[in-house]
Order: sequence, then structure tokens, then C-alpha cells
Amino acid sequence: MNTLHVVPTKGVEQPLGKRVFGLDALRAIAICTVLHQHGYFFFDQLVDRELWHAPVLVDGVTLFFVLSGFLIGRILFAEQVQGRLRNFSDLLHFWKRRWWRTLPAYFLVLLIVIAAAMINGYRMPDWLWRYFLFLQNLAWPHPGFFGEAWSLCVEEWFYLLLPITLLMIARGRPARKPDVLLLAIAVFILGPLALKQWQITHALEIDKIDSHFRMIVVNRMDNLMIGVTAAWMAVFRTTLWQRSRLIGLLAGVALLLLIKLKGLLLGHSQWFEIMALHDLQSVGILLCLPWFSTWHPDRFAGFTKPIVYIATISYSLYLVNFALVQLNLMPLLPERMNGITQVSWQRSMVPLFVFWCTSIGLASILYFGFERPMTALRDRSPR
Repeated sequence: MNTLHVVPTKGVEQPLGKRVFGLDALRAIAICTVLHQHGYFFFDQLVDRELWHAPVLVDGVTLFFVLSGFLIGRILFAEQVQGRLRNFSDLLHFWKRRWWRTLPAYFLVLLIVIAAAMINGYRMPDWLWRYFLFLQNLAWPHPGFFGEAWSLCVEEWFYLLLPITLLMIARGRPARKPDVLLLAIAVFILGPLALKQWQITHALEIDKIDSHFRMIVVNRMDNLMIGVTAAWMAVFRTTLWQRSRLIGLLAGVALLLLIKLKGLLLGHSQWFEIMALHDLQSVGILLCLPWFSTWHPDRFAGFTKPIVYIATISYSLYLVNFALVQLNLMPLLPERMNGITQVSWQRSMVPLFVFWCTSIGLASILYFGFERPMTALRDRSPR
């Protein structure tokens, strides 16, 4: 098979680059889940951790990973099918667009965090330079500094490795065959699983699940590639993608509910949390994607606008909410806020409200003042 033709099915495949409300809804759910999880910091002495996280069906970062895998995979598969992923210059074009979209805002916030840390007398990590090359958690625990950067590092390595892999397949024989692409995806999914099982077998700090397993690049590529699997289905198995919309949504929600109920009623073993939890959540999200990727509500414009807005600023919101707002700005407020409220700052919902409002406000400034202008510069530059 020398060429592949992706036949769009009405209501299934939207033009690339066009906003889809269902995907914006997933972005909004993901970032709101992240903010909810970070909000536990204000109530860790008052509320049980499991109770606080009970309403959340899926980890917000995992949802971001699967969604990124789906969107980037669909772009790259479309480029490959149309013959625009044939040489290194094509890779540079893709990377340029990704880097203009993600790196300027990241580096700006990183520099602000560094400046704030220096002003507050915080001791800098010995390997601070790694943050500028996304090497801080490649195969080792992420430092405590600028904690949310761990997931951005995972994403950037994904942006680097997936196009290279697809280019190698496209230049091989047979070129652009879907089965070969699916095999490559399987390798990216099974590889991290095998690595994590090896780490468990050798008892490498198994009790430190977050720092030694969840927040390491080589251990999380599988979640992104599950999203790429969804992209493969959307591009190369369009009919199946269309027919699985409703049944996939029901199955995906049921799977996510079962995982949550198991955790609440029976708990999760360390092995399950390391090897299965995020992958099963990723599969649940994958099953929901055919429905969400074609969801365009015709009414309730007032309901959709705030969701689209939160989705639009979601990247900036992720960058600022923890290191800047929660760790640097919020500690400045308690004494003043105690004079305003009739109850203790630590025992009211005021800090959570201030955290959300400040994060959204600062993210809006970052998005409209910097992130969007940088993206506009990207779009003006020639291929």
C-alpha cells in the first residue's frame, strides 16, 4: 500500500486546527481537576485526602497526556498521509510550531520562579540548568523546585520522539502502513510498563510512587501513546471511530467509575498504582474520545463560553497555579485575610476561592499578554 486516504465521516473528523467544544471540555476538566488536587494543600489538616479526591474520576495530568497524544498524533498522522512528513525539514517545521506554542511561556514562568526563589532565599537545585533542556526528570526523580514542570518535560520529550519515529516509519518499507504505526505505538506503551515492572522487581524506592515512578519521563510515555492510539483509530479506522461514540462513552465512564470505586472501597496496592492506575484511566479516556471529539452543543452558549475560556488559558493556568500562586503569592495573604473574614483563614473556603481566582487572573494575563502573542508570531512565520 503506497498511499492512504483518510475519508472524513460527517460529524467525526473535524478540520485540524479548528476548536472542538468536546475537546475544550476535556481540557477544562483536566485543569480544574489539577487545581482541585492542588487545593487540598489548604485543608490537609482538616479533610481526609481520600474524601477530598473522591469527586475526581481521573487524574488531571493523565487526562492532559491522553488529550495531547490524541491531538498531536492526529496532526502527525494527517501530515504523514498527505506526504508532508518525509524529511528532517518537515520535522523542524513541526517542532517549530510546537516550541513556539509551549516554550516561551514555560521559560518566562521558569525565570519568574527562579527570581522569586532568589528573593526569598530559597536554595537553588544543583542542576538548575536541566530545567532549560527538559532533563530534570528524564530517568530520575524530579527536584522539588518548580514542581509542575515534571509533566511539561514528559510532553516535550513526546513532541521530540514521536515525529522522529513516524519519519523513520514513513521512510521505511512499506511506507506509512497503519499496522507498522500501530506496532510502534505498542512499543511505546509496553516499554514503560516493562521498565516500571523492572523497577518494582528491584525494589527501587517503591514506597515513593510520585517522585520515583509517576513523575519520570520514561515511565509516563505510555499514557501519551494511548492518546496516539486514539488518533490512529480516528485517522485510519474512521468508521469504527464513528460507530463507537456512544458505546465508547458509556464504557469509558463505567471504567473510570470502577477504578474510583475500587480505590474508595478496597484501596489500591502499590503495584496497581504504579503499573495499572494511570494506564487504565488513560484507556477510559480513550474510550470517551470518539464522543467528546465530535461534541458540538448547538444551544446554551452561555454554558459553553466559560468552559472554552478555561480551556483556552489552560496551559498558562497550569504554569502559574502552583509554583507562582500557591507557593509564592498565597503565603503573603493569610494575616490580611484573617482581618476580613469572621473565621480563621485556615478553616474557611476563602483561601481556596482566592487561590482559584488569583490563578485564573494571572493565567489570563500570561495568556493574553504573552502566550497568544508568541503563538501569533509562530503563525506569521513561513514554513
